[in-house]
Amino acid sequence: MFNKLLVSDYNIIQAPMAGGVLSPELVAGVINAGMVGSIASGYLSLSDCEQFIQRVIALSSNRFILNLFIEEPRKTSLRYQKPNKIIEIEQQLGIYEQDWFEVPPTIAIHDYLKLVDKYQIPAISTTFGLLSQDVVKELQLNGVKVLASINSQIEAQTALATGIDGLIIQGCTAGGHQAGFAHERQNPLSTLELLQQVRALDRDVVLIATGGIEVSDIHAYLNEHGVDYVQLGTLFMLSELSTLNSSLREFIASKSSSDISMSSAITGKSVRGINNQLMRELDVAEYPFPIQHYASSYLRAKTKSLGQFEYAGIWLGEHQSYQALRFDDLINDIKKQF
Repeated sequence: MFNKLLVSDYNIIQAPMAGGVLSPELVAGVINAGMVGSIASGYLSLSDCEQFIQRVIALSSNRFILNLFIEEPRKTSLRYQKPNKIIEIEQQLGIYEQDWFEVPPTIAIHDYLKLVDKYQIPAISTTFGLLSQDVVKELQLNGVKVLASINSQIEAQTALATGIDGLIIQGCTAGGHQAGFAHERQNPLSTLELLQQVRALDRDVVLIATGGIEVSDIHAYLNEHGVDYVQLGTLFMLSELSTLNSSLREFIASKSSSDISMSSAITGKSVRGINNQLMRELDVAEYPFPIQHYASSYLRAKTKSLGQFEYAGIWLGEHQSYQALRFDDLINDIKKQF
């Protein structure tokens, strides 16, 4: 089974948070604590992805999940006109440089699979789409487990038809992007509600629950609600082993769940985070995802680097509070649930 393959003592998975949030030290720390780490390949070059993998293995082992974004292939970089509203905000903040942006080419799936083979990575997960049935079968023949992120029962059925080994069931309170693929409508279901719908399919696959889950919820999910694993993102992100600096952690700590909402205008796909000035002012996506993501990426990255967090994209799941815990303390609190 999946648990034996990854040799984990605790059925906890650290979520694959893309966008420069994860550090190799965080992923390795999770693995060394007897849990399952995840590496997010999204937005990384193939070289940077490989270096991240190498660093995690140097600090721990290769017992982690490699997460892949599934996108429409782009063979070359594409240049687009930046939306007027984004230009207006950049000019207002004094950071405007140019009226265009580029969308990089995608990385071919087979290039990722070479990394999976080279480093004997035991499992991969997908976000925003699915691998073909043939690719799933090829991976499984090589001993690799395949997981898919879903936001609806229909997506679960579609994913199961490809022969995957497990489902990452993402409820509406999850931080970051809705990771599903069938439609752009916001998922209205809580993790428990979606879990009940997926369990009704009565399929013998690994079930992973994620989305706004508190440490105190872990025991119930694993022992009462019938999941095999609980995946945590925001809680790990708030620890000192993530890449967040102290100023950003303080900004986040001042927020509550009432300050968290969802928008599809920032990146072109529904994403949950802090309802700041950026989320309030940018109310229309001129491009679909991921083009809109790249349209606003300079604005979000620049303001974040300057400490202007009202215009940064800060993705968070809904939690009771956002007070950061030391990584070791968080790990100990999680272990107490077992």
